[in-house]
Amino acid sequence: MRVMYVDDEREHLDRFRETVKKLEGIQEVYLFTDGREALDFIRDHRVDAAFLDIHMPEMNGIALAGAMGKIRPDLPVVFLTAHASYALQAFEVNAVGYILKPYTPEQIQGMIRKIGDRCQPEEERFVYFQTMPRFEVFVNGKLLPISQRKVKEYLALLVDFAGCSVTSQQAITYLWEDRPDDDTTKALLRMTAKRLRDILVREKIDFILIEEKGVRAVQTGRVSCDYYQILNGDERAMEKYQGEYMVEYSWAEVTNARIAKMVSQYRKNQI
Repeated sequence: MRVMYVDDEREHLDRFRETVKKLEGIQEVYLFTDGREALDFIRDHRVDAAFLDIHMPEMNGIALAGAMGKIRPDLPVVFLTAHASYALQAFEVNAVGYILKPYTPEQIQGMIRKIGDRCQPEEERFVYFQTMPRFEVFVNGKLLPISQRKVKEYLALLVDFAGCSVTSQQAITYLWEDRPDDDTTKALLRMTAKRLRDILVREKIDFILIEEKGVRAVQTGRVSCDYYQILNGDERAMEKYQGEYMVEYSWAEVTNARIAKMVSQYRKNQI
């Protein structure tokens, strides 16, 4: 398990590191004194659990947990704090645990075990879809080259539908708009789908798709994506938007217009 701890006091970070490195099931420990740096980190790195202090300058732990939920709704959050009075607020942001300082190694180990049942399987890899300005796929932080143009576009289309099902007829309409919906084009789609499946299986990331009788959808809760972050209201993702979304695909212009409208409204509200 890869865990994160955010606390503005270095001595607390050091103590947490010394505590968890002796516990079972811990692979990596990421320490941050700045909540915004922690937010940037979870956008494109796998983290299985976030432990947060509450009293911190600029962004307190409750606000940080809320912001994390917009980026990674599946990320378990545990508060480590000297203050019992924030428990109700903590569970309003869907915290899975609330531990008072000073804590014991047994308390942390118990929480790690509790979270372990909810975490991704160890063999599961971290997948990040970049959609702005162009579409790219990253696995565990490394670019996944997809040389077959239509295979990559098909995956981009599935990402664009953001968890909604894409039928074979819809896929043909978007990917081969100039071709008839006949047996030849359907065979072309089946071959494209098979090649996509082969790539996903080879890279051990086939868990990102749901497939049934020619209908496919991305499991949005098991991937990270800048577009999904905007849909969830993530301010940092909105600030980074520069008016371009999957620029290589003409069908993406509809989604780009919707994103532009969302971001424009967000920026108006900031004035």
